[in-house]
Amino acid sequence: MGVKTPLRQANMDKTLKKNSSNKDTKKTSDRRILHERRFDIMNIELGIYREIGVLAVKRGNQKAMLQRLMDLVLKALKTDAGTLYLLDEKTGEMLFAVVKGSMAGRLKCMRIRADRGIVGRVAKTGRPYVSEDIEKDKVWLGIKSGEASRNIMAVPLHIKKKVIGVIEVINKKRGKTFTKTDLRILTSLANHFSMIMESADLFKELDEKVNEFSILNDIGNLLVSTLDQKVVRHRAIEAITRLMKAETGSLLLVDDKTSELFFEVALGEKGEKVKEVRLKMGEGIAGWVAAHGKPLIVKDASKDKRFQGRVDKKSEFKTRNMVCVPVVIKGKVI
Repeated sequence: MGVKTPLRQANMDKTLKKNSSNKDTKKTSDRRILHERRFDIMNIELGIYREIGVLAVKRGNQKAMLQRLMDLVLKALKTDAGTLYLLDEKTGEMLFAVVKGSMAGRLKCMRIRADRGIVGRVAKTGRPYVSEDIEKDKVWLGIKSGEASRNIMAVPLHIKKKVIGVIEVINKKRGKTFTKTDLRILTSLANHFSMIMESADLFKELDEKVNEFSILNDIGNLLVSTLDQKVVRHRAIEAITRLMKAETGSLLLVDDKTSELFFEVALGEKGEKVKEVRLKMGEGIAGWVAAHGKPLIVKDASKDKRFQGRVDKKSEFKTRNMVCVPVVIKGKVI
């Protein structure tokens, strides 16, 4: 059993103090590095949110805006590739709306079923999904982004609590894996995406409403104008055709002497030839509407037995779909 001399005890105390000091220095250094990393992330986020704010107030091309937003996502998360998927409710598919990475040209505008793969899982559950090794992930469909896929992170896009798309990023740079901080950032960015897209839709809807009111006002002014009635009818049909966003339009009136329908107005290059055609009451879509006094929407003219192709042959125009309504005065179709 050794005896501790004062000198030996002093040396031991110095060694302990030095070790403790080294540990404290390392902890301080680690804390400083952590704080610096958090500060860097905050600066990146703030910069991105400022850019997003600028994009949000611009009423430009929505596709270009989404492209720019995806660039910001890749910049924030330091990833090789990413995709913005939008849900097509009619077909139940996810559209590759914006694709970033070396395979962008090949994958853009592709579609996958909305119930398959990681994207389908996120769209169905409305929850984020992180795969640290997608080669071993049974949920992954195996769609290549052009890079050697290692890891994936995906989050949903919501509008009014409804999933309308998914943002997916692939491959953290330098072989790293996605962290909880990365997931928080992507979720936050996705929320901003959703707000911008909702605002863009509202602006588009507002613009359409303003345009509709403008056209209706034009029609109203025409109807009370002192212009020749033929001119009024022609301009009114032009305005209505713009309002309906249709390719062409026409106005048929009833000839009381023959009980036939004739083209008072026929828009388009072949309009004068179309005016040579007359329809019997009950013939074709217009004849059916005149005979029954009811409006009609035809989604596929080629499959509707009431449709007559005589007018199309005369005008060399192919009718795909149409809306036809009766013109009624004092209870009588005119």
